[in-house]
Amino acid sequence: LVGPAYDDRHYGDWEMRHVAANDNGGYTALWAAENGQWNVWQMDENGARLSYNVIEASQLSDYEDQFETDLDGDGEALVLIEDDGKESLYLDTADDHYLFTTSDGEQIDITLNGELVGPAYDDRHYGDWEMRHVAANDNGGYTALWAAENGQWNVW
Repeated sequence: LVGPAYDDRHYGDWEMRHVAANDNGGYTALWAAENGQWNVWQMDENGARLSYNVIEASQLSDYEDQFETDLDGDGEALVLIEDDGKESLYLDTADDHYLFTTSDGEQIDITLNGELVGPAYDDRHYGDWEMRHVAANDNGGYTALWAAENGQWNVW
């Protein structure tokens, strides 16, 4: 078993800071050391470490979407809304807008008439609507599915 006493005996001043499910059916853990080093563990479905990687503080932003928090202190974080298909839908908390990643990892901001679209935009223009899903369509673009609190649905 791994805990603070184990860490002190085996690794020194390391603390586990975050853990999240990963796409491989296991978990990813983020460790921090008092000296500013960071370590990422990949674990199986039972929590057993499979591999690890020491990373620089400048690489923390790469893990913000997985842990759904601002790891590097820049005030920006992506909160996952859904990733049921090849595209993943996020809320960017820094700018309060929706964006998605394509199947090849490209990030695309969702806009309407050149304005970023997010929960605050929705409240000002449409009321209580939330974007729920985005997927590639047969026309070479993307389709977004919206849901309202009153049970209505809208497709862009």
